[in-house]
Amino acid sequence: MQGATVLRVNLDTGQIRKEAVPEQTIKSFIGGRGVGSKLLMDNMDPKIDAFDPRNPLIFATGPVTGTYAPTGGRYMVITKSPLTGAIACSNSGGYWGPALRYAGYEYLLLEGKAKEPSYIYIHDDKVEIRSAKHLWGKIVDDTENMIREETHPEVRVASIGQGGENLARTACVMNDKGRAAGRSGVGAVMGSKNLKAIAVRGTKGLKIANPARQSVLADNAEVADHGAARNKGLLGRDSLSSGEGLWIVPCEAVHTFGMRFPIDLVYIDRKKVVRKVRSNVRPWRLSGCLAAHSIIELPAGTVEATQTRPGDALEFSQRSTP
Repeated sequence: MQGATVLRVNLDTGQIRKEAVPEQTIKSFIGGRGVGSKLLMDNMDPKIDAFDPRNPLIFATGPVTGTYAPTGGRYMVITKSPLTGAIACSNSGGYWGPALRYAGYEYLLLEGKAKEPSYIYIHDDKVEIRSAKHLWGKIVDDTENMIREETHPEVRVASIGQGGENLARTACVMNDKGRAAGRSGVGAVMGSKNLKAIAVRGTKGLKIANPARQSVLADNAEVADHGAARNKGLLGRDSLSSGEGLWIVPCEAVHTFGMRFPIDLVYIDRKKVVRKVRSNVRPWRLSGCLAAHSIIELPAGTVEATQTRPGDALEFSQRSTP
């Protein structure tokens, strides 16, 4: 993980700020769990009670969160456990962790206690603390549905139910309705902070580089990894700007029926090795590659400008927040 950002939110004061994780910390502690545990110990008095507002609640992603590597959907919730009194590191999968990284943050560190039931809404650089009075007492399914109605249909939500609200020492943090960070009572710590949910929409995209050619294909590529996004593709758009792109996963063939502009296509396998390229594919065309696992759609001229060729190994990384 090259460079990492902590989003620090103080629920007492409402202060929100971004901090860079020291490079030495990233090198000395392994992955999201290691760095998250270091952040906890640096920001907590080990003698305090788990329900003390001074007990930080940390949401941590790992180096491969948000990529298509194995375990790329995981995130961790790290705090002092109300169940054991030791460090809690509870793990969950799904879409919430990748959304946090796509918003530009590897870690979310929560301090203090909100004066009233609240939830946090993160949309890239926009971070708000909102009232959750109308959500308090709701089950997680209803909470997620209501937050999506208030924010965005594609927002990802991590929330607590009545167990967390009532400080049950085995309460979970739930995300994507059915995913659970279920160990050590982390949901109770979230409830002790009067925090009902954290909703995240990350749209910062990926950087796709070609090290062999010392070039960058895209520095703000979107990911289409579910049915609706894959089916829509670039339909309805008037153009792709330089640096933009769409990574369709999984996919081995595309069409440009109904599109308004030509594009370049880069077909890659599971190891991110280029298997085929096509330049300046005009509207109303079909193109595929049986050896491909996914396809990158790019502005016309990108393949030639970057000299990308079959056999090149591409690198994907999350675009960092300044």
